[in-house]
Amino acid sequence: MIQKILYLTITISITFAKSASGQTSSIGSELLSTITHRSPDPNEYLKRLNRFETYVSQLNKEEQFLFIEELSTVYGCEVHDFERALNKIEWFRSQFLKSTEHNSYCEYLRGKIYLCAPDQSSNALIALENALDEKLTNNSFERSDLNTANLYSSALTIEGKYYKSLKVQQRILSEIITPNKFNATDSYLQFAALFSKLGKVDSCLAYLYKANGTANSENNDASLSLSAYELGMFLRFTKEKKEALHFLLKSYNRILFLEEPSKRVKLCKVIGELYKLDNNSENALKFKEQELKYVDSLKTIEKSRQDAEYAYALNLKRERQIQTQNAFINVSNRIKWGIFGAIVLLFLLILFWIRNKRKQSNSTNSSSIEAIVQQLKDPDSELPVEKEKILNELISDLQNSVSSQKWDDFENEFIAKNTYFLVKLDEKHPKLSSNERKLCMCLCQNLTTKEISPLTGQNAHAINIARGRLRKKLGIDHQEIPLPEYLGRFL
Repeated sequence: MIQKILYLTITISITFAKSASGQTSSIGSELLSTITHRSPDPNEYLKRLNRFETYVSQLNKEEQFLFIEELSTVYGCEVHDFERALNKIEWFRSQFLKSTEHNSYCEYLRGKIYLCAPDQSSNALIALENALDEKLTNNSFERSDLNTANLYSSALTIEGKYYKSLKVQQRILSEIITPNKFNATDSYLQFAALFSKLGKVDSCLAYLYKANGTANSENNDASLSLSAYELGMFLRFTKEKKEALHFLLKSYNRILFLEEPSKRVKLCKVIGELYKLDNNSENALKFKEQELKYVDSLKTIEKSRQDAEYAYALNLKRERQIQTQNAFINVSNRIKWGIFGAIVLLFLLILFWIRNKRKQSNSTNSSSIEAIVQQLKDPDSELPVEKEKILNELISDLQNSVSSQKWDDFENEFIAKNTYFLVKLDEKHPKLSSNERKLCMCLCQNLTTKEISPLTGQNAHAINIARGRLRKKLGIDHQEIPLPEYLGRFL
C-alpha cells in the first residue's frame, strides 16, 4: 500500500508539473522527459538525475519540487541510501526554500524516505506531523495535504495506532468524495486494512465492497484489479469460495495492473487452489503454470533489484576509496612539507645554537664549535661522541614527532570516512591492542609496508612480524583470504 501511495504521489507530481507547461523551461522539459522515460537501472537513472543538480535554480518551483522528490525517492526507496537521500533534502531546503509551507514539503519528503527504511516509522511519524503541523487540528485537509495525510495514516498503522489512523482516513475521505479530487478506492482499502487489524470483519468486508464498487464506477483498471484482489483474498477465508473466485478472476483479467509482482504470484496460486477445491483440475493446472511463470518473473525482477543495489554499493565503495586515497595523498603532501619545514627549523636551531655558543664561550670553546660546524658540513668527517649523541637525540625526537603527526592526520581522515570500522572490529575482536588496531586501519586501506612505515614509525621488518602476529590473533588463514580483504568487511 505504501508503494502504491508513493507511485501515485510521483504520478500526480509529474502531471502537476506538466500542467505548467507554459512556464516550463527547456531544462524543465528535459527533466520531465528523463523522469517519464526513466532508465530501469537506478544507477544510470541517478546519474541522469544528478546532472540537473547544477541547474535547479533555473527550474520553476513545481519542477524543483518534482526534481528533489524524484531524486530523494530513488536514493531512499530504491537503492536504500537513506543518508544520501536525507542529505539531498537538507541541501534543497537550505538552498532553495524560505517559507514555512515549503519547509513542510521537505518534512513530507523526509517522512516518505523514513517509511521506506526499516524500523524508522517513528521518525516518519514525527516528520509527517511536522509537515501537517496545525492542519491536524483543522476539520479538513487541503488538496496539497492529502498525500502527506495518507503517508501519515500509513505511519500510524505501522506504529499500531489504528484508531488514530482511522480518524485521519475519515478526514481524507471527507475531502475525496468531491469528484476528481482524489482516488477514493485507495482510502476505502486503507479503511478495510485498518478494520481487519482491529478484528472488525464486517466493517472490513463492507469497505472492501465499497472500494471495488468505486473502482468500477471510476473505470480505473489499476484500482479495480487491486480492490478485486483484496476482496477475493478476504472472501476465500469465508464460506463464499465461489464469490472469492469471481473477484480473483476479475483481478486476474487485469493482472498486469497489479504493481507488486508478489501479488501476481499469490493471485495465481490462490485461484489454482480454489479450482482444486472445486475439483476443476484442468483450470487448477493452468493457474499452477501461470504461478510458476510469475515466480520466474519475480525471481528475475528480484535479481535485477539485487544487482542494481550491489552495483550501487560497489560504486559507492569505490568513490569512498578514491576519496580516502586522495585524502591520503593530501596527508602525504602535508607530511612532506612538514618534514621539509622541520629540517629547515632544525638547521636554524643548529645555527642559533652555534651563534649563542660563540658569544658565551671563550675562544677555546668558540674554536671547538667552529670545528663542529665544519664537521657538520663535511659528510666524511665524524663528530665527537658527545655532540653526535645530542644530534642523534634531536633527530630521533624529530622523527617521532613527525610520525606522530602523520598518524594523527591519517587517523582523523580514516575515522571521518569510516565511522563504524573500529566499533565493528572491536565487537568481533575485542582483545586487539592499540598498535594492532592501528595496523588494521592501515591494512584495510590496502597500504603497503612501505606506506605503513612512516605512519607508525616502525621499520619494514617489524611491520611484517606484526602482520603475522595479527593474522594469528584474528584466526585468519592467508591462503583462504588475504588480511586486507578480511579487514575490508568491517568498512
